[in-house]
Amino acid sequence: MKATILNNRSQGFRAGGIVIKDGKILLMHQIVKGEGFYTLPGGSWEVGEKLEETCKREIKEEFNIDVEVGKLAFLLDTTTRIAFYFLCNYVQGDIELGGPEKVRMHDGEQYYVEWVDLNLVPSLNMIPKVAKDGLIKVLKGGDTLFMVGETESRKVIPGQKVTYTWHADKILDISEYKPTQVYGFCKTAGNLVCLVRDEDEVRFTLPGGGIEDGELPQEALIREFKEEAQVELKNIKRTGIL
Repeated sequence: MKATILNNRSQGFRAGGIVIKDGKILLMHQIVKGEGFYTLPGGSWEVGEKLEETCKREIKEEFNIDVEVGKLAFLLDTTTRIAFYFLCNYVQGDIELGGPEKVRMHDGEQYYVEWVDLNLVPSLNMIPKVAKDGLIKVLKGGDTLFMVGETESRKVIPGQKVTYTWHADKILDISEYKPTQVYGFCKTAGNLVCLVRDEDEVRFTLPGGGIEDGELPQEALIREFKEEAQVELKNIKRTGIL
């Protein structure tokens, strides 16, 4: 059973995999009404699953191969969902289309599972574009967990909008800003992510909160994590501004 657990992300969580074998990457090639594009393997999280289990199941269902799911490579935040992309090792099997894509296959909507040469990735039409950006960063050898997303305006309360963007490649110079709140993404050595659940609204948020007078953002983040999750932080790096 699929579930939506984020009130402002109608499609909830997604888990996908980066599977590389013999210099090629596993991709879904879709042709819809004559327009071709590629996507990374993956699909929607289901109740009771770990995200790694979702990734493994979706690749087996859609591509007919077994993989070993490794570490989390990057997250993708969009208007409809939060997607988690893992590095995966090919185990066994020959690729063959399966799952709902095989059922939906017709002249106007076609699906092909393919091993694509890694050198072609930069020139491919991949969606969403920010997932391609994240993939390229991984292929260039980045081994640090990072977050990518779309610059967008999203209504928060009547009459107010907020525009945000994730800057995954650099530490930002925020000398011109006076931040009032700070939030953090924290993962353990076992690839577990620390989130705060609002039991009344059944949603998850990143730990964090307001910056008190005289505090640096890093100090506020350390305090908030300790108060909310009883977690001690280290190796803090700024990734974005909201």
